[in-house]
Amino acid sequence: INGFMHCRETPALQDMAVDTFLLIARQCREGFHWTIPNSSEHGVSVAESLLMSLQEVIKDLNRQQTYTVYEAMGHILRASDDSLLPQHLTKLFEVPNAVWKEALLASQHTSDDASSTAC
Repeated sequence: INGFMHCRETPALQDMAVDTFLLIARQCREGFHWTIPNSSEHGVSVAESLLMSLQEVIKDLNRQQTYTVYEAMGHILRASDDSLLPQHLTKLFEVPNAVWKEALLASQHTSDDASSTAC
């Protein structure tokens, strides 16, 4: 599915990929918490692997498709171990938090420029 999400030439294919990901996440959320066998990242679950690559996964998606991926991740994380949930949620929201932080810094910079040019 991840490969299809990056087909920029075919937005309909991206839509189908994220919709399929959401459907799988709803139906099989517990399966995302299994450890990946023979992985270079020993002891990492599919959910943790997705969280680590989330920025790469959503980089070519439009806003609605990104929301759909986040909705799917919410379903997946709902099945995670309670002790890991805070860590997973923190990782999930790293990208949007960074975007907000950048926007706030930019607006602060703009505000500082406006106040320094005021009479």
